[in-house]
Amino acid sequence: MTFNKEYIEQLCTFSTSRSGGPGGQNVNKVETKVEARISIDSIEIFTFKQKELSKSKLANKLIDGDILLVTCQEARSQVKNKEMVVKKIIVLLKEAIQVDKDRISTIPTKESREKRIKSKKIDGDRKTNRGNLKNKFID
Repeated sequence: MTFNKEYIEQLCTFSTSRSGGPGGQNVNKVETKVEARISIDSIEIFTFKQKELSKSKLANKLIDGDILLVTCQEARSQVKNKEMVVKKIIVLLKEAIQVDKDRISTIPTKESREKRIKSKKIDGDRKTNRGNLKNKFID
């Protein structure tokens, strides 16, 4: 599925505020921090399953269970921050709709079991050799 940058920008509502970070005096007087909000339900190119999947995967970034909030204040200009916010949203949405593959459990081989037991014996021997030195020389 391809995400069109212009399509995402149309669905987003942007707000700006003053930000910290680099910029010197520019930071104190220009609103360069950009916040973008996009409703998952308003994305028409998603199916119902994709909307539900993205809501569950992005639950910690959602407001009111539906609105995705992303901010950026890394650049000195508002335009660059806006572009970066849109890119972040696209990346988040792409990752959110990918279905995870189910893990196929396997049976350990005879060699791997023997290797595990051997390493456990080595660790056990190392631990038994630890201890008080006085007791070792008394025997």
